[in-house]
Amino acid sequence: MSVLTVIVIVAVIGLLALQSLVNARYLRWYHSRSSEPPIEQEFPRAAIILSLRGADPSLEECLNRLNCQNYPDYEIHVILDHETDPAGIVVARWRTKHRASRLHVHILRSISKFAYLKTSAIRQCLQHISPSVGAAIMVDADTVVHPNWLRDMVAPMSDRNVGLVYRKSMV
Repeated sequence: MSVLTVIVIVAVIGLLALQSLVNARYLRWYHSRSSEPPIEQEFPRAAIILSLRGADPSLEECLNRLNCQNYPDYEIHVILDHETDPAGIVVARWRTKHRASRLHVHILRSISKFAYLKTSAIRQCLQHISPSVGAAIMVDADTVVHPNWLRDMVAPMSDRNVGLVYRKSMV
């Protein structure tokens, strides 16, 4: 084996070891950060808005996860494009099974000729949310969230300089 080959092998092993060390430090930092218990009083009442058209295959799991958030006070607002939307059947079946009092179902009635249906749905939903809600979070039916997702979304909003939080789906 030549000296150059040995140097290349040692360099590759060194880089892999360095990458493993950096990954281990990041994971240690991430887990310590996400396990800190937040103070309950810091979180405003929240509303999750789920605009639906059609029965997405992951809709039931999405509702399950949204309903089990580790958050002190929140409600879920589902807005359907129309009464006969297939998503309505999934939502009604899920609601019967879970008896979730935090789930509110709306039908899109106020369609703007200047906006997409989803934008009209979100706008209508926002008009019907209680003034006591301090944070409104929009989510799609194909999103499968983790138990602290809502906390992670609302926490940055405690900074008065933050007006919008965007997180790309992790699943």
